Amino acid sequence: MEERKWKKEIEKGIKERERKKKKERKRKRKKEKERESMENGKGRKDERRKDEFCKEKGDLCERAQCVATKWFKNRKTASNQPQTWCTFWGNNDVGKLLKELSGAMTNADTGDHDLCKSIVQEKGDSPYMEANRKACEYIVKGLEHTYKIKEYGTWSGKDTDKKKKENQQFGQTMSCVLLNIYADLLKKKSQEQKCNVEENIIKQAFEKGKGQMDKWCKDKGNCIECKRQEIFDCKLDVDSGLWDAQGSKDCLAGKDDVENKVTEMLNEDTKVQRTLKSICKRNFFFSKLPPYHLTTTNLRRDCSSKNKLCDRLECIAHNWFEDRINTAEVKKTWCEFWNPDVKKRLKEISKKMVTGSATMDSLCERTVGKTTTLNAAGKKACGFITAGLKYIYGIKENADVANRKKARNNRLTEQTLYCLFLNEYANLLIEKTKGQVCPILEENIKEMFEKGNAKMDEWCLEGKKSGNDCVKCERDTSYKTCPLSVDSSLWTTTKSTGGPCDKDGTNVKGEVDGLLDTNQNKDQEVKQAVNAINTINKNNTLCDRVKCIYYRWGENRKDNGEPPWPQFWNPDVETRLKNLSEAITKKNGTYESLCENIQDGKSGPASEASKKACNFIVNGLKHIYNIQKGQDGSTQKKEDNQIFHRTFSCILLNALADEMEKKCSAIQDDIKEGINHAFQKSKDIKEQTHACNNEGDMCPVCERDKDYSSCRIQKSDGNTIKKRFDDMLNPNKNKDPKVKEVLEEIEKICPTRRELSRSETGNGAIPPRLPEPVPAPKEATDNEPKQTQAGKSAHPSKGTSRKVNCSGQIADAGANLDACFDDVNDLSIEPPVSILNEHHEATGKTGPLGELGTKPGTTTVTEIVSITNSGPGLTPTHADSQTPSTGTDTQTPSGSAAGTSTISTSAGKNTKNENKRKKGRVYIKKKRRKKRKEKIK
Repeated sequence: MEERKWKKEIEKGIKERERKKKKERKRKRKKEKERESMENGKGRKDERRKDEFCKEKGDLCERAQCVATKWFKNRKTASNQPQTWCTFWGNNDVGKLLKELSGAMTNADTGDHDLCKSIVQEKGDSPYMEANRKACEYIVKGLEHTYKIKEYGTWSGKDTDKKKKENQQFGQTMSCVLLNIYADLLKKKSQEQKCNVEENIIKQAFEKGKGQMDKWCKDKGNCIECKRQEIFDCKLDVDSGLWDAQGSKDCLAGKDDVENKVTEMLNEDTKVQRTLKSICKRNFFFSKLPPYHLTTTNLRRDCSSKNKLCDRLECIAHNWFEDRINTAEVKKTWCEFWNPDVKKRLKEISKKMVTGSATMDSLCERTVGKTTTLNAAGKKACGFITAGLKYIYGIKENADVANRKKARNNRLTEQTLYCLFLNEYANLLIEKTKGQVCPILEENIKEMFEKGNAKMDEWCLEGKKSGNDCVKCERDTSYKTCPLSVDSSLWTTTKSTGGPCDKDGTNVKGEVDGLLDTNQNKDQEVKQAVNAINTINKNNTLCDRVKCIYYRWGENRKDNGEPPWPQFWNPDVETRLKNLSEAITKKNGTYESLCENIQDGKSGPASEASKKACNFIVNGLKHIYNIQKGQDGSTQKKEDNQIFHRTFSCILLNALADEMEKKCSAIQDDIKEGINHAFQKSKDIKEQTHACNNEGDMCPVCERDKDYSSCRIQKSDGNTIKKRFDDMLNPNKNKDPKVKEVLEEIEKICPTRRELSRSETGNGAIPPRLPEPVPAPKEATDNEPKQTQAGKSAHPSKGTSRKVNCSGQIADAGANLDACFDDVNDLSIEPPVSILNEHHEATGKTGPLGELGTKPGTTTVTEIVSITNSGPGLTPTHADSQTPSTGTDTQTPSGSAAGTSTISTSAGKNTKNENKRKKGRVYIKKKRRKKRKEKIK
């Protein structure tokens, strides 16, 4: 159907053309008969008068006939030798006029003075606006050249001025003929290429030129208006006595058929042909399509149309080469296109993308259509993309360029190339963050382009200034396989320096990759931009990485709605804690070889606690690096889940390390040494783990990090990560046996204070734990004896050893208890939170007593008094006393002297001894409490 339709239109056009030609020939014959009638009736008019009034011939054909006759007459030699038709149409006369005209029409340094912009805008419903605009421009520039033709000639002597004026009329008239036939040819070629240059646009262009006639024509009295005359069917009938028949024998064919002769000349003019071929900008691919595939859509090659990036690149490349052909027909090479021109565009967008990204914070706070706050890497990437778009839309046309078409082409060229490189930088963001904790994905890039393009109308400065629409720069990767099929007549393979250029437009991807290779391109702006993208995740905090994981976790679990956010913490994160706990506790035993030589800066071997702490962390690291990918979901989802498992296991291992430091505060330095030593070996452990060593960024090194403590995934999140982890590590809230077991493992690493005291006074080794103290005996019953034998003392006699059991907090009366407090001054005692936040009713303030603004507390110490039996039986009277149990006390003082009372194994004796021991324990506790408070103060 499409093919038949086009054939009918072409046939219709041919018939219409023939009809007009027939009508024109009929009109000419009528005029010729009238002329002959006048000559026969009134005789020939005065030839001089006839010559003087050629400019008054309203009909272009008649004026051409008139000036042609004058041309032959004025060029007879002194010996009355006439000129030939070969000279008339040759390179020094009509041929020269055509060369000058085509040069003016295609001169990139001149323009249409914005006359055509208004014409095309008035015809905004045309699907071929760019083709019609260019046609208008060629004609307006041709008219300007025609009206500027001055008097010329080298005659001397009689009638010199007259002949020069006639030369001006000849030049303007024949240039007008050339321009009219060119317009006919332009319409025909555009119809063949299916971009239809319209006749009304051509007529308006001639009218616009007429309006500038007085401005452009310096000799107003001799200037001739050039009017539009469609289908110029004209014969030049010059008296045979004025031209040399013998000399014209080689060019007699078609000598007087103006249309055919001029058409032949136009087809041989390279500049004219360039305009005819490029009017629709058909590329190589479309030129190979059959006629029925040549539709309005795929032939619309306007650079300003919202087409694919590949199509715009081909279009702007065509304009770039065409606009840079000078009047001497010197052309540019592809080498010059890529460098320095395209390279310069890369340098400019690189600089603006990086420096302008800092101003995009508010725009990049959230992603399009989501409530999730962008992570640090996402914000940086969004800043790069949106800053690039703002710069693209802010490009304005150079007002100093006279050729407004060229100025417009330059703007479109720059904006298109910037868009190309912005898309390439987007590819680099995806490539360089692939497999990292915070990856930039294609969906993220598209959202960033959407975010920036929503501001296009605001940022488009040229649109505000002159109504020109900016071409939207969208996310597009089609350029990678895009050949820039620019007509070979527009470029050359020889450099201006004389050497060959081996580049072309078929390898866009290769050229772009080369320009972005900082080993080849040394521009600092490009190097800075590439480096910013390569390291976009380098300085991300642990909290930043957690936010990335949280977002990706949600994206992978959306089911046509909101992600199940509560499940993130339970069961997913809690499952990571259970698995990590199990891996740590099941590897107890000998120390890892990595933990044998801990360098803590002290003399002598590392403590057992350091080794245990190190071993604890090493087991956790090995577990993390051995985490494998799952089997469910897409490749991206598998990678996201693996990163989630590894990262949160690393954070949980850090949380367990903090728990260890907190629980083992008495030997915190040793514990820290062991923990830090293990984390310092993390990279070595990773490299020795086959599952992780070959995965690059998919397996980041787990390092010691406490940044998570104040991290909130969202601003609206009520709990920090630390608060959530504290709840998970609280045995009262988390009853999981694996978690309980790992917490008990931490308790085992921490020595008791007594063990610590012996370690400090001994050889540095922490002894095995002592058994727990024996529970206090039960209160005595009424039928149990409550006194010792009469006359017997309750205390050992002189010479009897008084025993002190600091660990069990038991002491005989009169024993020296100071030894039990030797370790108190060496203890690192932190004030309990309850003391720091204690509310004092007397003052209405909070804080420990003794702080500024509070009253210092007092501590009452109850002394231990020896009790001597002087009566028949003395029962304990102290408030803390308890009756002993019915068990037998086998402990007997050594060295009893004769005549003294010894402690028997009877129930009464046991009661007294227990009371004394209890008082000793009270004393020890109170004295310890006093020293702690003094240290806090």
